[in-house]
Amino acid sequence: MSQKSLAQWRDKINKIDSEILDLLHERALCSQKIGEIKSQNQQEVYCPAREGQVISRMLEQNKTLRPETVQKLYALIMEESRHLQKRLKKT
Repeated sequence: MSQKSLAQWRDKINKIDSEILDLLHERALCSQKIGEIKSQNQQEVYCPAREGQVISRMLEQNKTLRPETVQKLYALIMEESRHLQKRLKKT
């Protein structure tokens, strides 16, 4: 593999990483809106059934990653969503 080819693949990964972060930011904004609705309706932030649905759906859509990796990634993403929603309840 030539260095130019390696650099091109790394550049592509860098662009994908930026896109992933942008999508995570967008997801966080959506989660905050959901947190506002939950707060208005006096609903709990943590909803294990919903989190189970999300992980199951992502496992079904997974094509290349190990299932445990998908579970860990989404557990972290949802943990951050809960954190954002809980901050809203304190303000």
